[in-house]
Amino acid sequence: MKAFFKKAKMKCAPYKVVRTFEDTLDFVATYGYPLFIKPDIGVGANDTARIDGEETLKRFFDTHLIDDYIIEPFIQGTIVSFDGVCDEHSHIVFATSHVFPCPNDVIVNDHTDDWYYTLPSVPEDIAKVGPKVIEAFNIKRRIFHLEFFRLSGHKAPITQFC
Repeated sequence: MKAFFKKAKMKCAPYKVVRTFEDTLDFVATYGYPLFIKPDIGVGANDTARIDGEETLKRFFDTHLIDDYIIEPFIQGTIVSFDGVCDEHSHIVFATSHVFPCPNDVIVNDHTDDWYYTLPSVPEDIAKVGPKVIEAFNIKRRIFHLEFFRLSGHKAPITQFC
């Protein structure tokens, strides 16, 4: 999915597709900890983890079975969504935005409650980049849900996944 976000000229977190602990070593050397690891398939927050050190990373690969994972630097921020419906020409006919204060991996891994709130309008920066991502994905005649990280201390969003 990151290729489509890049096509829309969005910044994406650096990443690497890995299968083993050994596959991660050069990435760890470049970016350090904390890291975030998730399956290279759409599973929501299932089978995801924050990795704070080498022991955590080794333990992750000892207990997880999916073949391909994406590892990337851990991003500190809040998820802001861009949701809506687009027509057969990828024109947005309805849009809204939600804020997710609690990270999905915390909800799944710590068994906490999921909660979010709807904004009265789509934030200006999200309204500007959202349609570009819809076009890059060539989404037509359907509902959409895109998620952006609003980095702590920054106003501009950075894409992470959708």
